[in-house]
Amino acid sequence: MKVEFEELEGLRVRLKVEVDAETFLAKKKKLARAYAPHVSLKGFRPGKAPIEMVMRHIGPSLDGEVREDIIKTTFADALEEHSVRPSMDPELDLGEIGEDGAFTYTAEFEYMPTIDPKDYLGVEIVEPTLPEITDEDVEGGMERMRGAAATWETKEADSVAHENDMAICRLVVRDEESGEVLVEEDDRRLVVGLTDYPVADMGRELLGMKGGEKKTVTGSFSDDPSMGVIQNEEEGDGDAQRKVTVEVEVKEVMQKVLPELDDDFAAKYGGGVTLDEWRTKVREQLAAGREKSLKELREDAVVDAILAKNEIELGQATVDNLAKAAEDAAKARILPSMPKEERDKIDLGLPKEDTEAQARRNLSRQIILQAIADKEGVEVSEEDMDAKLSEMADELGMPLPKLKAGLAGEEGDRLKTRIRLEKTLDMLVRYAVTKAEDEAEADKADKADDPEPTPEATGDQKPEEKEPETSEETQP
Repeated sequence: MKVEFEELEGLRVRLKVEVDAETFLAKKKKLARAYAPHVSLKGFRPGKAPIEMVMRHIGPSLDGEVREDIIKTTFADALEEHSVRPSMDPELDLGEIGEDGAFTYTAEFEYMPTIDPKDYLGVEIVEPTLPEITDEDVEGGMERMRGAAATWETKEADSVAHENDMAICRLVVRDEESGEVLVEEDDRRLVVGLTDYPVADMGRELLGMKGGEKKTVTGSFSDDPSMGVIQNEEEGDGDAQRKVTVEVEVKEVMQKVLPELDDDFAAKYGGGVTLDEWRTKVREQLAAGREKSLKELREDAVVDAILAKNEIELGQATVDNLAKAAEDAAKARILPSMPKEERDKIDLGLPKEDTEAQARRNLSRQIILQAIADKEGVEVSEEDMDAKLSEMADELGMPLPKLKAGLAGEEGDRLKTRIRLEKTLDMLVRYAVTKAEDEAEADKADKADDPEPTPEATGDQKPEEKEPETSEETQP
């Protein structure tokens, strides 16, 4: 068997493996022997039939399983030998298969860079700041909870729709050019003045309408205001938006009715407390959220400072894949019930350079933290795992034994990796030197004002150049 490992440009490698007939047959016989006890052949007890008969009985599927096993094994061996970790699934190309079983395959893929991190302890950062929690913040938080507990009541028949009312509508959406019905809905709820479904500014078109009134609106079809537009597949233009006409009939108008903000409301939604106690509780929750945000900002600043000192090369295909995966995950969170093929048609409208930059930063962050963890020998103890699992159980409201049972195998390994990176990040933040923004600006100004060191100050001045000495013999 011959294995070639070739370095390509852009953190990309090509693995080419030639498997000879002898290797293939040896693997085939070994696998057939494992199956032999489970193969029934007339005239032979299980496991006692000649191996050639067992192989013929199993048939071509055995050859495919042998090739798959050889590819898996040789690929893993090559990665270990060359200390390479793929950053994406390989592009596998199976070559010609000989009658004797000999075959070749090639695998191309991008891999994770290996780095020796430097200058990561004691980096300087500007201490992040966030506004203190105010009484207005507390009241705003309570109002949001009050709004979530609101009920909807039908307005009187002659009442017009105002902003934030709810219009119960019948919609018929047609392609403007062909007249094809794209959407037909009864009892669709639309927020008056705000919604952009099924076309932009649809909510504004509903302002002032009454129950029983109809209107026709034209625009570009938007399947969901948070998800952008459905693209016109026929035109083949990624930015093309399908032009539609919308026949809308307002069946009734509803208004939001807010509950009274009193002790009864606090007891019901605040966990059996008084209104004043609930205010205190909301303030504590907002303060905890502020501290968490400050911690995350501090961590981001430390990682950014370290990345500025450690340049990391990443493969473009890997970055593209990560950016697409992040966008797909966002679509799935927003529209979990929509089939994937439909979600794929949705355009979030995010600039490609922004999604790529975020993917590049996320991967660089993971690489640098793993490299530092390796260099510093960061380990995860059983106590670390138990503490994290207890924290997760409290957050999820799940019994700890049930959570532990669900985190076996790969899930447990991923959690362990996560804890290891968190411990590494905590260490880096502890060692970081934080300065207030005005102090950091003053340091910058001092450095800018410092004159460049002169040769005399550094002792690097050149000796004075002397005229070459001449003797009377050499003078003309």
